[in-house]
Amino acid sequence: MSVAVIGAGPAGMTAAYQLAKAGVAVDVYEASPYVGGLARSLELWGQIVDLGPHRFFSEDSRVNRLWLEVIGKEYAIVERLTRIYYNGRFYYYPLRPLNALWNLGPLRATACVMSYLDQKMRPARPVADTFEGWVVHRFGRKLFEIFFKNYSEKLWGIPCDQLDSAFAAQRIKKFSLGKAISNALGLSAAKKHKTLVDQFAYPHAGTGSLYARMADAVQQRGGRLFRKTPVASVGVRNARVEGLRLPTGEFRPYEQVISTMPLTLMVLSLPDTPP
Repeated sequence: MSVAVIGAGPAGMTAAYQLAKAGVAVDVYEASPYVGGLARSLELWGQIVDLGPHRFFSEDSRVNRLWLEVIGKEYAIVERLTRIYYNGRFYYYPLRPLNALWNLGPLRATACVMSYLDQKMRPARPVADTFEGWVVHRFGRKLFEIFFKNYSEKLWGIPCDQLDSAFAAQRIKKFSLGKAISNALGLSAAKKHKTLVDQFAYPHAGTGSLYARMADAVQQRGGRLFRKTPVASVGVRNARVEGLRLPTGEFRPYEQVISTMPLTLMVLSLPDTPP
């Protein structure tokens, strides 16, 4: 069997790695010169820097085994330090009440708490199916406007009242201001929310080194990695994938294709106009 994987980010490289281990002939196509996607690492200012704060922790033993299989002993358990920079001040995340109160000032802090309590005391009603409605329901409007609105709109490029609530549900899940305060004051006996983990595993050479190692392993097992090679379209005949077409017009046949490219681009790469 021959398989093409579109995209050399975490999902694409993991798929290629698993296939190569199973003896499958696999080729990876990556539009950029790099491996790791948004989780890659790069050299900057004389040190290794990640594109984003990609912390690793999982409760799935299969994921943990795979991670350790690739990274070996080249990692450390790191104490978490996450802070939000707002209005010229740093705020600890997860919430530390005294720090937040000091930075916000008594008037703004009181307004945030009152906004949260006002939201909680209103009669129960369906939560709006937008990102804005979801967050306001759990944190109050004041905190939404301070910490969530601008960041989310910069990240997604879509106004929060037009962004689907699924983005918030996936990222924040059951987390709320009440849980943050309970955790900060040591009042919560329950297991910590995943957003609040204090430690995480981190590779010595940066998060992206995991996917660079996967790429090396794939190539050592006979797989091929094509960097700077975007995919123009996916060849389909009788509702079955037959291969990939490159921007040069070259067609490369494959029995199976795994796509990890953005869904919008994937849809546009199909030969027929989708509904």
